Amino acid sequence: MVWLFMFVTDYWRATNFFEKPVFAICTVGVDDGGLGTYKVLGYSMEIKGDFMPEEELPGATHVVFSLLGKEIKEVNRD
Repeated sequence: MVWLFMFVTDYWRATNFFEKPVFAICTVGVDDGGLGTYKVLGYSMEIKGDFMPEEELPGATHVVFSLLGKEIKEVNRD
């Protein structure tokens, strides 16, 4: 039940609001405040974007969300 809550929260934030996940841990990252690969047991996401505070519209620009190693959603912010 807890895992499902974590999955839904991270999925919703990343694919709908283009924000960094809350529960996933950055395993491969770039020092720009959030760009990289985030993982949790069972799911992962690749996030590209501009997370620096001086950006006009900070947040993710491209998200690939995978569940059990299979890509389930890929979104781009316009």
